Amino acid sequence: MAAWLCRALVQRNGRLLLSYPNSVGRLYSRGVGSSSPAPGALSAFQDKPRTVEDLPNISFFELIYRMVFQGFYNRLHELQIYNKQKYGPIYREGKKSVSVNTPQLLEEVLRNDEKFPTRGDLSAWKEYRDMRGYGYGPFTEDGERWYNLRVMLNKRMLHPKESAQYGDDINDVVTDFIKRLSYLRQCSPEEDLVPDMANEFYRFSLEGM
Repeated sequence: MAAWLCRALVQRNGRLLLSYPNSVGRLYSRGVGSSSPAPGALSAFQDKPRTVEDLPNISFFELIYRMVFQGFYNRLHELQIYNKQKYGPIYREGKKSVSVNTPQLLEEVLRNDEKFPTRGDLSAWKEYRDMRGYGYGPFTEDGERWYNLRVMLNKRMLHPKESAQYGDDINDVVTDFIKRLSYLRQCSPEEDLVPDMANEFYRFSLEGM
């Protein structure tokens, strides 16, 4: 599944990021907070209202070069740090995506989101689920259909009495995760290091869902 999704996402401009919601558009005209951008990255427009076109842009070909030839494909967190240092806390990636790289900006985006949000291009996930005959859920739906699903889930997942029934299953997942980390540490040369912690967290999150 992961390989199929990666291939599909690359065909759709390289990365799955935040597409242009209205909340991001409103963010441009209010500045970028107190974070320090890369020298000169935002100096041309930091004191005037901005549009999407004013933001520094990472082209699709540059993104492919960074991921494939510079080896960032399995170090995406380092790529985000590199891009923030070079382009500042907010920039475009490709034609349809905007990346925000500070907690303050991300908080503002999320707080200004609409009632029926649109969360980027999830067509690869939807195509995969269609191919397998699976239905959609809150991770793949958008707009009003996502909202209706979320309202139903909130009644179950956000009430302590309802969520308590999942406690044993979650505890089993956490216990297995701790045992695996201990095993990986023992297998490392120094017997105290987990080689790929990010990948283990991905697996833990998937199992927890």
